[in-house]
Amino acid sequence: MNRLIPVLALLTLAGCAEIDAALKVEDPDSRRDGERTVSAEAAGLGTGAILTVDRGIQLALRHNPIVAINRARVERAAAVLEQVNAGYLPQISLSADYRWEKSGGAGNGNRSGSTLGNSGILQTHGGNVGASLMIYDFGRTDASRRQAYAGFAAAHSDLASAENDAVFNFRQAFYNVLKQEELVRVGEETVRQFEKRLEQVKGFVEAGTRQKYDLTKAQVDLGNAQLLLVKARTALTVAKATLNNSLGLASDPLYTLEHPGAAGPFGLSFVDAVESARAYHPQLQAQLLRENAARASIDGAIADFYPQLTLAGAFSWGGALTPVTWSSFLGPVLNWVAYSGGEKTGVLHAAVADLREAYASRALQEQSIFLDLRGAYAVLEDTRESLRIVSLTVQQATETLELVTGRYQVGKASSVELTDAQVQLATAKAQEIQARYDYEIAIAAIERSIGGIRKP
Repeated sequence: MNRLIPVLALLTLAGCAEIDAALKVEDPDSRRDGERTVSAEAAGLGTGAILTVDRGIQLALRHNPIVAINRARVERAAAVLEQVNAGYLPQISLSADYRWEKSGGAGNGNRSGSTLGNSGILQTHGGNVGASLMIYDFGRTDASRRQAYAGFAAAHSDLASAENDAVFNFRQAFYNVLKQEELVRVGEETVRQFEKRLEQVKGFVEAGTRQKYDLTKAQVDLGNAQLLLVKARTALTVAKATLNNSLGLASDPLYTLEHPGAAGPFGLSFVDAVESARAYHPQLQAQLLRENAARASIDGAIADFYPQLTLAGAFSWGGALTPVTWSSFLGPVLNWVAYSGGEKTGVLHAAVADLREAYASRALQEQSIFLDLRGAYAVLEDTRESLRIVSLTVQQATETLELVTGRYQVGKASSVELTDAQVQLATAKAQEIQARYDYEIAIAAIERSIGGIRKP
């Protein structure tokens, strides 16, 4: 008994430390990265800052709330595993009471002991120190531990998947902003060209070398170019907001993006990508682990049909303050619910259904990954060919515009021909920009599908 008191005191102190740590979490100021919306200045993205791809990935992983949610789920899964592991250790319980008792009535015998004065109130006390240790339960605790560990590992895979998605979403948003910035510049250049042309047409009309129709046509063309520019600027605003959201921001800081070098050839074949995805994709790994958890759940439900053998012991005391009576025991205890009204059978059937659902979920995930990869490779090939073709188209459109402009100035080309040439060049430039950044995004999508930079 004297040796037990220091052990219990140590356990109590450890529990107090855990309680103190839990209470601190209730303070909003204790929130970690990703659990609160960060300011641009705190993230190092104040006015004039330059955001690189690598820096953006770091910020997205640190401040993305979805990543923080999955990080908390990993901690919860670890806590569940901790609870299950407790089943292998002794369980110690304490109870104590102090009472004032008074009784009366026919047949009531006088009880001896300490009383409060002459009131007839008897002072009694009692207590119990008990301990138990599971000896054998037909694998029920082992199954629970395997299930909890599979859930813990699956939570890690979910975290890796959330990190991969955060990286991809940032890279996609990053390249979309660069794309929209270039499209805005193309739109601004197109507007300047149409404004310049409008001024030229006004001079021609005043000189009598062009009809008023040409002036109206030039004004309409300028209006259309200005409308396209407004749409491009709106798309840029939305793209910047999406980028800021991927970084965990809820503001519009005035940082600038660093233009990375053009992506080189992507040499990984489709077949190799599929094999890599099957081996490393976090979501697929999570599904495999959930299958293991479902199998363990079946084993646990089967073990529940059998008894549980426990070694139990207790020391109890009670009665009046004096004299003290006590008792103790130590021995095996057999617990067995022989019939539960079908509850255990229902639990087993539910576990079997969970495993079948896990099988189907893995098949669905495999098919989804294959579809994502096939689509990403199709876009990759399309943009690769588009870049090759559209670069020639831009060159040809530039030469055509120069030729038509010269002919228009000498009255040998109509305003319609000139408009068509200008629109053709603007369209070709926009297609080149679109293809260049779609190529970058397709590579990012493939890298996410094959496990990304955050493998579980």
